[in-house]
Amino acid sequence: AIANKNFRYAIRLNYLRSLKILSDKEIIYWKIDKTNREFLREIKLNNLKSKFEKITTDFESIWYGGFEIDQTAYLQLQNYYSDFNSTLEATQK
Repeated sequence: AIANKNFRYAIRLNYLRSLKILSDKEIIYWKIDKTNREFLREIKLNNLKSKFEKITTDFESIWYGGFEIDQTAYLQLQNYYSDFNSTLEATQK
């Protein structure tokens, strides 16, 4: 996606990866028909919840709102995902 400069799709893939890690760590219980807000309500750790809320808001604006982003904006958002995923990796089940 990045090589093709499809930064919207790259953000979607980053978001899905974060959901996968949350599910693998049993912080959320993934189900296809759940909304992002339902996943957010399942997160009990405040530091994770606030970071997930940030990436969720950005993801929804970009993916569902149809906002195009350029490489600079993508790289900035990628930093948020890296920070969130690092926090997730350090979190115990």
